[in-house]
Amino acid sequence: MGKKQQIQILTGSTIRSPFRYLTKVELSFYPLHLSGFKDGRKLYRMIENTPKALLQPGFEMNIDKVFQKENPGLYFKWMNGWEKGYDLTKESFSSIYTDLEHYNYHIELDRSVQGYDDDFDDEFEMPKK
Repeated sequence: MGKKQQIQILTGSTIRSPFRYLTKVELSFYPLHLSGFKDGRKLYRMIENTPKALLQPGFEMNIDKVFQKENPGLYFKWMNGWEKGYDLTKESFSSIYTDLEHYNYHIELDRSVQGYDDDFDDEFEMPKK
């Protein structure tokens, strides 16, 4: 019997980031509103742990650390000019994340119709943080 060859699985084109079409994120926290603070912190950690290769060039995230606003807020700006704001006292994390995926789907569809290929090559490996 011959030597067994290891199978190489190429998964680069399956990599998806919920933040890949965002160009700007603004967060403001208010620690006394526990659910809004928790959701904002969760989103902040997700963005911070996303490798830079999966974000748009020039991506910026602004955080209001003064903690003086009574309504914690969140603001997204996408690469095609769309903008959306959220009040973290009224929106749940799951509804914000669903909205993010919905907007990304439409942007990806528009870009594919225009001829852009936003998928990573199959040989792309997730960068280490």
